[in-house]
Amino acid sequence: MPNARKLKARILEKGYTIKSVADLMELTAYTLGRKISGKAPMTLSEAWQLMKILEIPDEEFKDYFFTCKVA
Repeated sequence: MPNARKLKARILEKGYTIKSVADLMELTAYTLGRKISGKAPMTLSEAWQLMKILEIPDEEFKDYFFTCKVA
């Protein structure tokens, strides 16, 4: 499950909005929002594309796209 807080913060940090990133990815803002929040599945290809748009370093990939849920 993506780290929604971290991804949303990075989107703002880079001067984007969910809509502008979604447009670059050829998705709707609604769909991208659901994928970021973990309510819809995100493919590895989509995660890679998002990583490139947001200029996330390779070594930080896991910090943005994998979270551990603690019960």
